Amino acid sequence: MSLNAGEVPAMELEMRILELDRIELEEAELYIPDDTRDALIALGWTPPGTAPADEALRAATSCVSCNDQPARSDSDFCPACTPAL
Repeated sequence: MSLNAGEVPAMELEMRILELDRIELEEAELYIPDDTRDALIALGWTPPGTAPADEALRAATSCVSCNDQPARSDSDFCPACTPAL
């Protein structure tokens, strides 16, 4: 890991295989301990099957009609899609 002043912190991760059996399977499960998972997420990793935080935030704050523009703070719609009262 490098923490040089004025530079973005850098970390190099290397996978260490302790035991490996060759199994001819199309699918496999990978176990990542919670502490390792938390560290990877803190470094910007997005676990498979989850939306990145910025995409999740965008989906949560987008207009429910066009899903393209940000919704108004007091509504689920953007200004262009706000229904007439």
